[in-house]
Amino acid sequence: MNLVKVKNRLKKVEIIKKYYDRFRTWSIQKAIVNQGLIARYNQIARLNIDVANQYTSTDSTTEYIKTKILGLHSFQMMLFAQFINGQKEDKWKVFDLGDSSGNHLLYIKNLFKDYTFNTISINIDREAIKRICQKDLNTICCSIEEFTKIERVKKEETIILMFETLEHLENPIEVLKGIKQNIQPEVLILTVPFVRKSRVGLHHLRNNLRTSKEANQENTHIFELSPEDWMLLFKLAGFEVEKAFIYYQYPKWNLPLRYYWEKFDFEGFFGIILK
Repeated sequence: MNLVKVKNRLKKVEIIKKYYDRFRTWSIQKAIVNQGLIARYNQIARLNIDVANQYTSTDSTTEYIKTKILGLHSFQMMLFAQFINGQKEDKWKVFDLGDSSGNHLLYIKNLFKDYTFNTISINIDREAIKRICQKDLNTICCSIEEFTKIERVKKEETIILMFETLEHLENPIEVLKGIKQNIQPEVLILTVPFVRKSRVGLHHLRNNLRTSKEANQENTHIFELSPEDWMLLFKLAGFEVEKAFIYYQYPKWNLPLRYYWEKFDFEGFFGIILK
């Protein structure tokens, strides 16, 4: 029996799961402070936007999952701030490709009030579209591949967001080229899981896990690449890297915790600003 199966069995024991989640929550909280994201974390938390329905395929109601989501969202809003702060244009169109909840767009509208944003969420998952519409946000229900093949006449300054999306796509190069050539945004801001060595994802197949839900584009990673390999794909698609950061889910001084995150989850996330 591999370590993933052992971990999943232990998590079913209630007392073990309780302390296991406390351990992981503590790790993320320490990491948020260590990486200078606590002010942004608190700012987002004060907005009181419910992240319990962040994903279609994941239960986001536990304190650990909420902390994990808000920590990552803090990092993503830091990336957005790196680009938008100081921009002279005050009106922007924002496409969030693979948006699962509308939460990022609500953050943007509440945190960056010096600018006006016309936001549109793109997702083929109808449950995600339903959640976003309930927040009075504009949506288009279609695949990202289909969306990025449509050539557009540029009328507004455009920002593309792709948060935990690129690794789910069967042909990320084609999508990146479509964004660059057809949408022609001012900037593409994205995050992907951080791994040190590139691999094919397919977690369910790799670990031979039984699940009641069929693997699909929403819950399956196809490619999990190292930062160096993602950089090559961005260059191939015609993008230039403006800035790049790594967000860790553990205190960087704690090597045992790094081993845990590397083995059982992701060490963190790789964030990139592309032009």
